[in-house]
Amino acid sequence: MNRDLKKDYKKFIDTLRNILNSVDPEGLQPGKEDGTPTDEYDDEVVKIYNYVSHNLEEIKLNNNLLVDEICKIWMESFSSSCNSVNEINCQSNYKRVVLSG
Repeated sequence: MNRDLKKDYKKFIDTLRNILNSVDPEGLQPGKEDGTPTDEYDDEVVKIYNYVSHNLEEIKLNNNLLVDEICKIWMESFSSSCNSVNEINCQSNYKRVVLSG
């Protein structure tokens, strides 16, 4: 991975991790004293990054694709309904972060 791509990857991962940790849709309290580790949602963050990096142009045309994919990822990881994804969607600016890509 060249230096620019690595920098963009790290920025994306850090930003999305911070968004998910602050919204904490599963109530796991990552990074808090009685919570899970700060990297609790990193598997999902990497899956979202991989999806975005391969589908950015399509997402820019229809960002519902991103919401659908995050819903799919969340259901696979947490057996949760899409209410968690809707919470992320409503309380964060992840679309702006992703689409600025």
